[in-house]
Amino acid sequence: MRRKWWGWGDPNKVDELESHPTLYSFLKSQLNLSGSESYPTARAEDIKLPESKLTKDLMAELIRVTAPENVCGGDIARLIHSAGLGYKDIIRLRRGLLPDYVDAVVYPVDERQVVKVLKVCEENYIEVLPYGGGSSVVGSFEVIRDRGSGGVIAVDMTVMGRLMKLDATSGLATFEAGVSGPDIEAQLAPHGFTLGHFPQSFEYSTLGGWIATRSAGSSSDIYGKIEDMVVSLRVATPKGIVETKTVPKSAAGPDLRQLFLGSEGTMGIITQATMVVRRVPQAKAYSSFLFKSFDRGIEALRQLVQSRVKGSTLRLSDERETWAFYNSAGEAVSTSSKLKQEVGKWYVAKRGFSFEDGSLLMAITQGGPNEIDGERKFIADVCHAHGGISLGSSPAEAWLESRFDQPYLRDSMISHGIMVDTLETATVWSNVRRLHDAVAVAITTELERRGFSSLVTCHLSHSYPSGSSLYFTFMSRQQEGKELDQWEAVKYAATSAIVENGGTISHHHGVGLEHSRWMVAEDGEQGVAALKALKAALDPKGILNPGKLLPRKEARTP
Repeated sequence: MRRKWWGWGDPNKVDELESHPTLYSFLKSQLNLSGSESYPTARAEDIKLPESKLTKDLMAELIRVTAPENVCGGDIARLIHSAGLGYKDIIRLRRGLLPDYVDAVVYPVDERQVVKVLKVCEENYIEVLPYGGGSSVVGSFEVIRDRGSGGVIAVDMTVMGRLMKLDATSGLATFEAGVSGPDIEAQLAPHGFTLGHFPQSFEYSTLGGWIATRSAGSSSDIYGKIEDMVVSLRVATPKGIVETKTVPKSAAGPDLRQLFLGSEGTMGIITQATMVVRRVPQAKAYSSFLFKSFDRGIEALRQLVQSRVKGSTLRLSDERETWAFYNSAGEAVSTSSKLKQEVGKWYVAKRGFSFEDGSLLMAITQGGPNEIDGERKFIADVCHAHGGISLGSSPAEAWLESRFDQPYLRDSMISHGIMVDTLETATVWSNVRRLHDAVAVAITTELERRGFSSLVTCHLSHSYPSGSSLYFTFMSRQQEGKELDQWEAVKYAATSAIVENGGTISHHHGVGLEHSRWMVAEDGEQGVAALKALKAALDPKGILNPGKLLPRKEARTP
């Protein structure tokens, strides 16, 4: 998966903010931008990495247990594998300001090589960063070097991407863990199956990474989160292979899969996974509805999720995201599209609705033709009962078409001096509005305290009978010279509000380094002690992804 070293995705692909004039104008007014702001990117050749701390003997040993072509010490490889793709990572990468760098990157070709590499690393106290697509936004790849370590390496799993077995009768597929999202679907497609897991990072993330962070895809309302799809695992640890049995359910003690689901590479390196797969749906249908308020939308969404809707992706935007979505849609070009746009505006206003203070629900329904027709009608009936009006298929179609391209636009926003980042949480239905307001106020207040305007948007997706996730996007003009201080303060204020108002510190991004300081608040002292005991049993020398998931001894407060 060749990608940019300084930002998201394909190095040949960009999405400049100037190509979205309506959106850019909207952001200028919301964030008090002059249009002259910028945050340039250093040239890769000007970033000087420190010499590798691995001795020649240790490099030779890593080559011996793999192959010469499987061990890389080049600067670009070291640079890419020393950071994820969160806002903090991007700012540091663009300035060559990472706190440290891996000493080498190892690309194992099979499970045996993974085991051998871990053995070498344990014997020589080399710290290991398990690496998939590198799309973490919570500091999962930041190098935290112990003074006594013999070095730090990244173990890049992306060479291991094969479909090992397909059991069509049981609806199961076994993959090597380094397989990317597109390669999963490409290998299943000839057999008529899909995994159905489509996170925004789909094109540049891996199965092992999804499992290690409890990822959620855009179709999780239909297929579940990634942990709902995992039937069994094979995991390499410094003490050997842990394998769980491929059975639908078991009462043979605690579920060992749970040791590695969400473990973020701190307990072992996932090498294989057997997953539930489904037949590719015959058809898809799109519908969209506008409510007069977010509260009305929440009630409609709750009723849908708690009823019989099983084959639809449901995504509800709050008032600010609805207004931002409307302003990001661009201006019509052709005469017919302009006419359609004007008719749409007239229709919404005539019904007494507004995109500025309304709430947009998008539904994508899939299955057989009869299933789709029945479910679409039920969704429409519920939305109308809660005062919603239909906007047709266009908003949902436009969102689905562009969802994998949005990180490219984020990179351009950063280049234009905009702080833009996301965070997510989840809570029960009775607490959704309280948590939503508390987080939005915390972010806005912190930025106002620093003298900055802000735009804070949120949507509900990945919903359940008992509650829903809340996904926030926040933007502001960058505080020049203090970009990271500004971000740290906002992140701390928002996560503190989540903890204090009944939310989880992460629904699907994971813990990494950025959230680890709140793990005691999440799981309690005894819970964290249990996790530490598990790590000590599986990784007694602590070489696997040190400093992540489990809280560090010191917890810095901005």
